[in-house]
Amino acid sequence: MNANPPPQRKHKDRLFVRLFSKPADALSLFNALNGTSYQNPSELHIVTLEDAVYVGWKNDVAILCHNHLQLYEQQSTINPNMPLRDFIYCAHEYEGFIKRMKLDIYGKKLVKIPTPKCITLYNGVEEMPEYAEQHLSDAFINPTSGYEWTVYSYNINPGYNKTLINSCHTLKGYSIFIDQIRQNHRKDMDLKDAIQMSADFCIARNLLKDFLLKHTGEALNMILSLYDEELHNQTIFEEGMSQGINQGRNQIISNMLQAGIPIETIAQIAQTSTADIIALKKSGVNSD
Repeated sequence: MNANPPPQRKHKDRLFVRLFSKPADALSLFNALNGTSYQNPSELHIVTLEDAVYVGWKNDVAILCHNHLQLYEQQSTINPNMPLRDFIYCAHEYEGFIKRMKLDIYGKKLVKIPTPKCITLYNGVEEMPEYAEQHLSDAFINPTSGYEWTVYSYNINPGYNKTLINSCHTLKGYSIFIDQIRQNHRKDMDLKDAIQMSADFCIARNLLKDFLLKHTGEALNMILSLYDEELHNQTIFEEGMSQGINQGRNQIISNMLQAGIPIETIAQIAQTSTADIIALKKSGVNSD
């Protein structure tokens, strides 16, 4: 068992976190996701977990607004463990809330807490439906009923959830900016040039204009960090696929050897050399 903690994500370097850690933009996103029309950013409080306090447990953006606790996570890869992660994030959020409000959870009076809601905003390149729900109960070793913890996932790539995206100007700008970078980069454009061209594209259309005019260099570093993470995830995926294919191929060869099929025939079917088949036979391919 590996006792070392996993490497931590650099949340402070992420554009999504930077944009929606501003109360006004967070309130706009809250309104878009909940169908509300609150106007006063002072009614919303940013309560994102501090990594210095909860080492290794830091969500992207967490807010308190009118007795609602909402956690927003931006994901560029599909993660089936979001319900468990958000469940833990919320537990820490409530821990902080109880301390701040000096509530007595051991007394006889029922302690009232903000209503939680966990939302994932996905803008990766893998196929994902416009809207999906993930449930913590899917992870239970022993399935049960009567209890559920749900994460609501929205695809924010262009063409999806148009009403939601058009309801939050900053979210729209973020979605288009990331999409433009990907489109330009796919044309074999240098990534830095792709980011600059995408920034110019958005500024000309009044999308993230103020931020990009003031922080173009900072945005560049944030996006490079994001692409490093995506490249890392893609490399792990491709290595896993390659390993899985090789294991499956070796298993098939093992089955054919056990069935008494001649090595020359197996080599033709598997499109490999007889020497490779003999080597696999000598190494004792797993036939369980």
